[in-house]
Amino acid sequence: MRKLTIFAAVALIGASAVGAHAQCAFDGPAKAKGMKTSLVRAYAGCPSITFAGPNSQTGGGTPTCAPPYATSQNYVFDDAKGSCDFKTKGKVEAPCEFNSTTRPCFNLSLQAKCKGITHPDTSPIDGGDDAGWSLSTVSRATLDDEDNGDMTVINFPVNVAFDIPSNGSIKVKTDTNHILDDLGLPSLVACTQVEVVSLSIQDPDGAPFAVMGAGTRE
Repeated sequence: MRKLTIFAAVALIGASAVGAHAQCAFDGPAKAKGMKTSLVRAYAGCPSITFAGPNSQTGGGTPTCAPPYATSQNYVFDDAKGSCDFKTKGKVEAPCEFNSTTRPCFNLSLQAKCKGITHPDTSPIDGGDDAGWSLSTVSRATLDDEDNGDMTVINFPVNVAFDIPSNGSIKVKTDTNHILDDLGLPSLVACTQVEVVSLSIQDPDGAPFAVMGAGTRE
């Protein structure tokens, strides 16, 4: 069984609305099969709780906060090989794997993996003592509800536990069919669009370790 922590029960089965009909008339792209993105270290904003206000500036005069403060203090990337990435892939299943009916459904797979994560003393995370990493997402679904027509569902946060760390690496793979089935909810209908509102990898202390982004080191 997949280790899932659901912070909010998603209201995908909405209250009845008189006179509503399924339509799939909302605007969307002709093709959007998924995404692949790198993740970068999460740092405190400027200003933030950590920085009451800017205390430095760039050479061009833009206010800054220095030095950078990582929100996850007990874990770091190995300079030589540390990295994280995340990808999704959406497809229509007909019939749907997780429904007793023959209707098609939209299933979105989610996969994340990291390597080269260490403790500040450079020892790699490894084994049960370093367990507790999670993929934290907030998503927004716009869909053609079979009972009440086109609608956008409330933002729903989901935390999915990574496998036990092994030699600095962690990984997790799941999909919306499994997540919703574990909640006792039906799969997403075939006419669905899912927006990624936020995404981060949380360390065992619950602090954001990595977030979507890009960067170089030279």
